Amino acid sequence: MELSNIKKKLSENKIFKSPIFRIIFVYILYFSRFIISGFKYYPQLDDYIQYYNYSAFHTLSENIRNLGLLSARPFSGILDITVWSKFSLKYMIFAVMIISLFYVLSAFLFKKVFEKYFKIGIFFYIIYLFLPLGIEGLYWVSASSRIAVGIFLISLGIYLFVFKYIKDNKRIYLFLSFFLQLIAFGLYETVMVLGITVFMMVLLLELIYNKKSFDKKFLKLFYTFINVLIILIIMKLNSSSSVYSSRYNFVFDYSLSEYKRKIYYLIYSVMESFFSANISLILLAILPFSRVNSFFIVVSDFLFLKEKIIILFILLILLIIFILKFLIIKNKEKKNIVKLICSILLFIAPLTPLLLSEQNHISFRMTVLSFLGMAMFLDLIFEKLTHFLNRYIKLVLILIVFIILYISGYKEVDLYKKTYEMDDLVSNIIAEI
Repeated sequence: MELSNIKKKLSENKIFKSPIFRIIFVYILYFSRFIISGFKYYPQLDDYIQYYNYSAFHTLSENIRNLGLLSARPFSGILDITVWSKFSLKYMIFAVMIISLFYVLSAFLFKKVFEKYFKIGIFFYIIYLFLPLGIEGLYWVSASSRIAVGIFLISLGIYLFVFKYIKDNKRIYLFLSFFLQLIAFGLYETVMVLGITVFMMVLLLELIYNKKSFDKKFLKLFYTFINVLIILIIMKLNSSSSVYSSRYNFVFDYSLSEYKRKIYYLIYSVMESFFSANISLILLAILPFSRVNSFFIVVSDFLFLKEKIIILFILLILLIIFILKFLIIKNKEKKNIVKLICSILLFIAPLTPLLLSEQNHISFRMTVLSFLGMAMFLDLIFEKLTHFLNRYIKLVLILIVFIILYISGYKEVDLYKKTYEMDDLVSNIIAEI
């Protein structure tokens, strides 16, 4: 059978066009990274406390009272005990399966919502789902049960609002939208910031693109701030805890010089996490660990020098200006200008709480909250830089990037396995003494 006939047969097949088929296909690719080393979850650090100790020795009410589960990220602690600990560490891989499905669905839901305003390509999925930097926030259940689940709830909430409540005008969808948002806000503080940004951004996009036919129901997106208030009240009423409440160490009375220092350090942390660490993890796919580790140390030391980090930051700003001027504004592409601005805001917004936090280092799990903006930005760059290429050459380039990121992600999970095996070996040795 000729290639053209095969293509025709595939294009006519409704199964391949089905959104469900696409979701299943992407989900299999996404989740398979976590089980190549074995169909088993490899617990780390907090997993033993949150998914064994809390539920094994205390009731939910005792944990709320003694640990103050409601004093910070109130719903995350409750879900740890009532949902995730039920899998037990032995079968926690099934929790990873569920959380993975949530995160994959969030990619499709966000794409559906934002494609109402501008184009989003396949490259968005590659970055959003397979960047190896996200393994900590997407595989490690102590983090993914907050971050990945929270992101999914935000994506489903905004999807229900835009495509169900606005179109069908049924209040049940309005309630569900903001109920899901409330749960997400109570899982992680940076999820709250991302959620506020997404919901308010949709309102602004409607005002930009549909100003003359603006539907006033979109103004109900301001209900977002009612949910913020509810979460703050819950935490305030339970702030006496010395265990959970310490997770919210926000300070509002910094001096100007202190804010300057924190902004500088935040820039450094962004460059270290999104540049140095990301490249190091990608290089793990092709180089020995020792060489990659040396690269990470050298680049981190380079970034730590004040004058050099400022130079790098200026170069990054100039790159954005170059893209804005020569690739977008020059061609008067309004939608791409809006997409660029949205991507930058979605990248920066989840990092802003660090300016008020006593500790403003960006952990790998925190980077996941910026993946939505980062994926949009790189999708735009990829599209503009390859617009003159043949469609199949584009697909080959996307495939190459996917393979590199996939292998890097798998190797990162493999490090979790080795760490778990080492911990298990040490604990067995201690037990025999």
